[in-house]
Amino acid sequence: MALNYVDLDFYRKRLLKPKALLMTMLGRFYWIRKFYTTNYIKISNKLEKNTSDYHVENSSIFGGVNRDLVNSSLNEDGLFIGLNLPEHYLNELVDIASVANFHKINEYNEYIISQKDLNNVAITKIINDPLLISIASQYFGGAKPLFIQSRLFWTFAKNVEDYTQEDYSQRSNLYFHYDLDDYSCLRFFFYLTDVDPLSGPHVCVRGSHAKKKLNHILSRSRVGCEDEEIINYYGSDKVVSVQGSAGLGFVEDSTCFHKATRPVCHDRLMFQITFAINSYLYD
Repeated sequence: MALNYVDLDFYRKRLLKPKALLMTMLGRFYWIRKFYTTNYIKISNKLEKNTSDYHVENSSIFGGVNRDLVNSSLNEDGLFIGLNLPEHYLNELVDIASVANFHKINEYNEYIISQKDLNNVAITKIINDPLLISIASQYFGGAKPLFIQSRLFWTFAKNVEDYTQEDYSQRSNLYFHYDLDDYSCLRFFFYLTDVDPLSGPHVCVRGSHAKKKLNHILSRSRVGCEDEEIINYYGSDKVVSVQGSAGLGFVEDSTCFHKATRPVCHDRLMFQITFAINSYLYD
């Protein structure tokens, strides 16, 4: 595959950061990521408090969620669905989005809320929720998770005929791709509007964090995979379209194949939190 815009943009952020470039090369391989995560505390010589041992049952806003069940699903599928956002926090985030400033970030009608509008008590509470931190810590082999970023963004609906060829260029998130942000990286997503098949549901390929086709691992580009190619290799039963009512939350290993889908009837509002072990790309 020829080096394209995505590749240039992808590597530009890494060329001046040797650790990030090394991670980009090695982090493609599941067994290397697993070894690094399992031995991170030894490798880094950091003796941090193990946050996976926090008692979270009485202090988390996500009541009734079993952390071990979440991590079992993450280890097997790279995905867990069922972190439901309490109504109070859902309403608070929707209120923020209704008055916040936002700007367009890509060709397929996605608009992100400015960071200054995310300085909010409810958002801080969610980001620092002990259950989310504990889930990430356990998945990271007991390492202390680093909060990388939060995003609150709209994806506005367009008629099918209004989508252009540029929307479907190879660098578009509307194609299956995976992300290499660290040796281990989790993203928590929360739908703030109802999401049905016509509202732009997030799509993830279960198990693709651990099992990838060799050319998907070695390719210089991590994007541009057609649905047919993904289904033929991973199986249609592994492709999950995440749909549900406002407040539905899920967590995903960023190295799973995933993609956005186009909303054609209803706008979609989503809140996203990213945790990793290292912040190579964000320092």
